[in-house]
Amino acid sequence: MPGAWRVATIVAGLIFAVQLTWVDRLFWPGTSLALNFPWTGLFFLSGSLLGWHVTTQHRRGASALTGRFVLLVSLLCFLSTFRWHGSDDLPTSLLPFSIIQRGSLTLDPYYDRFVPSLLANLVAAKGHWVSFYPITGAILALPIYLVPALRGVVPTDHVLHQLEKISASLICAAAAAVLFRVFVLRTSPRWAVALALVFALGTAMFSPASQALWQYGPSCLAIACALYFLTRSEHDVRYWAWCGLMSSIAVGSRSPSVIFAAGFLVLSLWNGGRRGVTWFLAGAVPGALLVMAYWIGVVGTGASRAWWAS
Repeated sequence: MPGAWRVATIVAGLIFAVQLTWVDRLFWPGTSLALNFPWTGLFFLSGSLLGWHVTTQHRRGASALTGRFVLLVSLLCFLSTFRWHGSDDLPTSLLPFSIIQRGSLTLDPYYDRFVPSLLANLVAAKGHWVSFYPITGAILALPIYLVPALRGVVPTDHVLHQLEKISASLICAAAAAVLFRVFVLRTSPRWAVALALVFALGTAMFSPASQALWQYGPSCLAIACALYFLTRSEHDVRYWAWCGLMSSIAVGSRSPSVIFAAGFLVLSLWNGGRRGVTWFLAGAVPGALLVMAYWIGVVGTGASRAWWAS
């Protein structure tokens, strides 16, 4: 049985790779077969990977309730709607094309795509048009956009809907998997899986966060990572630096996450003393400077714009 799942995974992976590479074509290359929806390819790939994982673990006599299980189940559910919905996510969905194809964080070539009702999503900055929103989601989505963008794909609605839903689903599924790692340090794998899936499927992570490149997915992923490093800091105070870095990224992804960052800062002092808070700040300050470098250097406004963008 594991062999059958392995073959299914290889086939599904090849199909997904072809779909993703030629995402701009409504038909498979050289055919009239209208199967150019990469989110379906990734759906079947994640399903075959899940089957492979479960059967392999069963054969080994090990539990299938792992972080990989949470990741794949979450991804399957996120993709299962086979639809996209969004509106003011447009700047974030376009930005990876600008980064890869033009090496720029501006959206000048895509200005005409912003109908009057969406112009509020752009900001005029230093002679260019830039996103009103934080860009963390676009940065995290770069691996999915890479091959199509390098092919010179033009970002049509079909292309954007496919690429950004796939990217958002992967980001949110990763957040659920990280939370499993946090929970499993405190409880049994069964409960850890249950709690992680409640987070993935019983909150806004399912809809809308996993359906388009909003700010919620990246910020939740960063907060989940910060929680994981917080738990690791109990055994090694240096992990507070990673907690600090993830906290600054969470704030840079969505400004109200400052509430979590402040809580982590207090805990670094409460649990780690001077060394804990020093390590936390050692990680948080570079991350914060990187975020502010964008808002000041590219947008030219600083913290006020970063806050209102959330």
